[in-house]
Amino acid sequence: MLTDLLWLAEAKMQYRRQKSLGLAGFVGIISVIFLVWEWNDWFYPIFDKIGFVSFAERVGLVSDLSVVTVLNVVLVIFYLCLLYAAICFIAVLIGSILLIFITSNAGVNMISTLLVPFLLPLYFIQKNKYHRRTVEGVYKKDKEKRKLFSNYKHLDTQNRNLHLYLEQEKELEGTVINELTITQAEYNSNRVMSSIMNSDNWLLAYNRRDKKIYVLLPNPLPSFGSQAWIKHPNPKGVYNFEEYFTYHFLEGTASSEYYLPTLETEVIINDGKLQLKAVGEITSRSLWGFDYFEVKSSGTLEYFDRLLKERKDLYEVLLQAHVAYYLLPIAYRRTNHYAAAACEEFIQECKLVPNGDKYIEVYSEAVRKEIEVFAYRNQEWAINWLEKAE
Repeated sequence: MLTDLLWLAEAKMQYRRQKSLGLAGFVGIISVIFLVWEWNDWFYPIFDKIGFVSFAERVGLVSDLSVVTVLNVVLVIFYLCLLYAAICFIAVLIGSILLIFITSNAGVNMISTLLVPFLLPLYFIQKNKYHRRTVEGVYKKDKEKRKLFSNYKHLDTQNRNLHLYLEQEKELEGTVINELTITQAEYNSNRVMSSIMNSDNWLLAYNRRDKKIYVLLPNPLPSFGSQAWIKHPNPKGVYNFEEYFTYHFLEGTASSEYYLPTLETEVIINDGKLQLKAVGEITSRSLWGFDYFEVKSSGTLEYFDRLLKERKDLYEVLLQAHVAYYLLPIAYRRTNHYAAAACEEFIQECKLVPNGDKYIEVYSEAVRKEIEVFAYRNQEWAINWLEKAE
């Protein structure tokens, strides 16, 4: 049975092949008949106009006898087919030999050696073009900027570029640049913002450990709980707050290490002007190990505004930090948690954060919506708060 089925399938395939070949042959025959039938009226005038007829007469294709003419044409077509076949064969043969040769170690080494004299000048030309577009290339090319560049050439690349950017911004009218201590940096950042979209108390900082530039974003949360803006898939307590007891509270004493949302930034050159460019995602970093700069300049403020408009994640992080600042004291105000004293200490630290009471109305709606989410998850503290708020 299976043999019969296979035979039938093969027969059907053969039929389809012969059918397609027959159709092609039929079309070819019809085309030849049509060519001969309309030769004098259609095709001959066209070939004569383009000069093909005179060319055929010069090379001897056309004879007084039509049979000889047809034979000559057929032979020319035959020889052209042979020539095409020979060219294809030679091309395949040469290609196969080259493929075998270049895949061998000896072939690779020989080709590389032959190409080096040609590619090396191109490499240096491209390298020189790239170098002229870098901060170093632009500053070394300009006589006035070259002296400024030499003042910071002993620094590593990112630190040098940051200082060159600050020098550029100093030339702008109304620019204010202050280098801060870690205490001043924390005081500047650890406050409630009057408006997330209109904040200007961001800091530029250079990390001495990984040698990169960062934008330090404001964070109103006190040192303990300063990472509560990070979203966890399986949080322990509200915003993973209870997890921080393990790491941040020892014998009832809060850790002094303060964390901020940070965004890596690079200094690039564009049309001879230094600009800031964001790199990567927002990360949490300790405030330790930075050089801090408070920069109030048109270029920097434009960069911050552009980030808020283009980076939705940045806006969400800042809003989440402010919501957590107001919500955590509500969730842990009256708690039976084993670290109740630590919770009370955190609440007292929240009260010391500047602008907490002043801008509470700005974030009240966002806080309420978040509490409603916790109430939907049957969090008792959230349900009680909403009942009292009603």
